[in-house]
Amino acid sequence: MRLLYHMFIVVMLLSVLSCGQQHKAESVVKGFMERNMLDGKKPSNIVFHDIDSTTYITDSLVYIMRNVLKQSDRYSHDITYSSTNMDGYLKIIRVEYKLDGQKYSDSYYLDNKITGVVSLKCN
Repeated sequence: MRLLYHMFIVVMLLSVLSCGQQHKAESVVKGFMERNMLDGKKPSNIVFHDIDSTTYITDSLVYIMRNVLKQSDRYSHDITYSSTNMDGYLKIIRVEYKLDGQKYSDSYYLDNKITGVVSLKCN
């Protein structure tokens, strides 16, 4: 019985912590979008998918994604990103939104402390 109680407490704590990470990631991404959309465009109908982590993104992939994004017609070409010091993994969150009536989906890669955007990929 005691074991079940402790397991319940651990599960509840993990649930609360993950909700905090989700909210923080959404806030960081929303701020990034507001600062970096081309010509001050404002996205609407923003839908955030669940945050996850990835170890598959390397410094060279970050470099490539950043350079590809410079050709985007949605984002500014002089974006200031968070550091690429990844400490083993990045957080990833997929975002769907509308811009000028068109639907878009982007994947945002955040540092593992969820303080800034390291890179993003327009899907």
